Amino acid sequence: MLTLLAMLNKDQLPGALPFDALAEGFARLARRSAKLRLDVGDALENDKALRKHLEKNPINAWAGGSGTKGKKFFAYEDGVFRTKFNVAFEEREAFQELVREFADWRLGEYLDRSVSPNEGIVCKVLHLNQKPVLLLPNRKKTPGHG
Repeated sequence: MLTLLAMLNKDQLPGALPFDALAEGFARLARRSAKLRLDVGDALENDKALRKHLEKNPINAWAGGSGTKGKKFFAYEDGVFRTKFNVAFEEREAFQELVREFADWRLGEYLDRSVSPNEGIVCKVLHLNQKPVLLLPNRKKTPGHG
């Protein structure tokens, strides 16, 4: 989903992005989440490792037609990741909005299912003089967060 979002952020879905632009957009999005940073690992800080990571997956999956019964909607040739389809100009904005909504939903779904019940903390939000105040959980009753 980060690949699609990176293309959307550059207004290149449909379209084409050179690898460096795709990797920069992918990395910027991955750095926004601790879980995604963990998934990508040290490759986020090493251009060569990030290229290997992205070319193995997700680029290979998208260009290889994974999950689409072999129908290939993307291609990766000569360091450029591109769509193999086009959308009429008058439908482009609606198409991009729909794809962004879908990608955000799938990414959120992935992040939600990857959180274990013991990961993170739950706080209550109170209001004091119209200002939000976080009420932290009791340390003694929240194992692993002391």
